[in-house]
Amino acid sequence: MQKSISTRIAETLSVLLHPIFIPTYLFIGFMFWGAVILHPLSISQQYLYLLLIFITTTLIPLGSLSLYWWIRHRVVNKSSFEMSDREDRVIPFLYVGILYSGITWLFHSVLHPPILLIVVLTTISVGIFVLSLIYLFWKISAHALGWGLATGLIGLLYTIVPDHVYIQFLLTSIIVSGLVMTCRLQLQAHTSVQVYVGWCIGILLSFGGLFELLLL
Repeated sequence: MQKSISTRIAETLSVLLHPIFIPTYLFIGFMFWGAVILHPLSISQQYLYLLLIFITTTLIPLGSLSLYWWIRHRVVNKSSFEMSDREDRVIPFLYVGILYSGITWLFHSVLHPPILLIVVLTTISVGIFVLSLIYLFWKISAHALGWGLATGLIGLLYTIVPDHVYIQFLLTSIIVSGLVMTCRLQLQAHTSVQVYVGWCIGILLSFGGLFELLLL
């Protein structure tokens, strides 16, 4: 049966706004809306960090997950990354959490970026581990949780650096969150409870960033 235009749009946006791209999107947002967070990095250094974040938090996990699915199922396709079954998500997300933690440690110990960037990466790593734990018992929307976490982090940074440009960043993330949740419901990938609870958990997890800052 031919897919409707709304379904095709929802599928496209679900891919483009996949949680694996969130660290890259956040860093781009920092570059254009919150450069003070990246101080004292120069423009050229910021683009270098953007490239490193994209490679380490997007390309390497995608390559590793592709290899995982090839070893397990001898096939890599669109459905491999959708991971519609709850049980299929536990190991991949746990692996990505370990990978993100290693990347965060590498950034902190070797590259010494601005401390707020480390807080963001650490909070995202914790969020992935929590997501893996939830998947042991219940299927939840990773898209919603990821964008809830991103929105909460942007709100947290606004409380630290109350610049009006952060309002634009925060409003954009809220709009994107609503768009993502609508797409997941349109595709019937999750129930409304799984989507809304996922977003709320993401918001709550972002407070871990505030706790981390208090310890620094």
